[in-house]
Amino acid sequence: MAAAAIPDAPVVCPGHTRPISEICFSDVTPEGVFFVAGSVDQKPMLREGRSGDWIGTFDGHTGAVWSAKMNKAATHCVTGSADFSIRLWDAIKGVQSAAFAGGHVVKAVTFSHDEKTIIGGGYSKQLMVFSVSRPGAPVLTVPHPTRIRKLAALPSGFVATGDEEGTLRMFSLEAGGKQLDELRVDGIIGEVHDLTVVKPTDGGPLTSGGLLACVGRWVLLLRVTEEGKLSVAHKIRTPFLARVDSASIHQDGLHVVLGGGDAASAATTKGGVASLYVFLVKLVNPAAGGAGAASPAKGSYAATATAAGAPPAAAAEAAASVKRRAFVGCELLSISKGHVGPIRCLRFSPDGERFASGGEDGNIRLWSFAAQLRAGCAGADDLPAVNDKGTPLDSGAAGAAERKAAAVKSSGAYRPGAFGRAKRQ
Repeated sequence: MAAAAIPDAPVVCPGHTRPISEICFSDVTPEGVFFVAGSVDQKPMLREGRSGDWIGTFDGHTGAVWSAKMNKAATHCVTGSADFSIRLWDAIKGVQSAAFAGGHVVKAVTFSHDEKTIIGGGYSKQLMVFSVSRPGAPVLTVPHPTRIRKLAALPSGFVATGDEEGTLRMFSLEAGGKQLDELRVDGIIGEVHDLTVVKPTDGGPLTSGGLLACVGRWVLLLRVTEEGKLSVAHKIRTPFLARVDSASIHQDGLHVVLGGGDAASAATTKGGVASLYVFLVKLVNPAAGGAGAASPAKGSYAATATAAGAPPAAAAEAAASVKRRAFVGCELLSISKGHVGPIRCLRFSPDGERFASGGEDGNIRLWSFAAQLRAGCAGADDLPAVNDKGTPLDSGAAGAAERKAAAVKSSGAYRPGAFGRAKRQ
């Protein structure tokens, strides 16, 4: 039977009572696609990846779950928590398979590429590696100079980390945890809020794969050499977000969704309203890694900019034109609002047909990629451009220099305490 068409309106996945911390999709399996979501409410949940239907809740953590990952076959999940533990879950039966001591607050976990080990890190300032087949003490502990915010395991066997100071590091587990490289991009200030592996794409700057990192208000696309050296292949920035909490790149290698921004208490203020939106952008001049589009996509925000030298129709149009030119390395294709709190995580599904957003409001939304390409940029002119501190740029003459520098409900009801995946056994 053919799969049902993806609705244009986002599918809302209720159930969590606190902010969403992380979302992770499985690969495409014979039974479909699944995803796991971590939350501050201590209750990671498993869902069907197309409909968003709730399958089950993993009960056991006593602190916020800051990280949740799923293996490729959707048979196991791993979570890291503020309760100082890392837990491995059987995603078929919905039970805990093993628990590991994290030593302190665990902010990031993942499976190694071969899925034989689990890697975790956080406030302990250690990169910890545990065996899946022999649960117990770490098989490898690597000192880390700072607190780990995010980590990612590459097919090469390397592990990348991102910290609170905006530094990215690469380690080789096969070499006993030897550090291979360290990257801090000049002029970019802020923590590493997101770090994911990018599989080889159909186009764009990462046709051989690499990493995507959100640092401060920037999204960085990173190349990784065979020796584990890091370099920036492309970087993007929007004028609306003072902080990018998460981003994800489509398999075509050219389209990126991003979001983030202020805390929930500031989301309704003038400077924080952009944090409620999901932004879909397209890379421009990706081969050169530069900014500015020679020929913007038809219907894009950049395509409506005032022509150079043409007198603006009004002061509002002049300000909007400045914002259009303030995009770095990308052009805005659409903006979408649905969450009532800032966006905390964004992930494309493995087939690229949809992407998931997790918000401060505790909701997850599944968006149709095709529908968002058609959504357009209505309302973008009303969003204030902000500086690196999140303060709206002065709309008067004094701020000119700075400006230039700068749904459908899920059909699956949520039933706490149950686990509805027995049909997969």
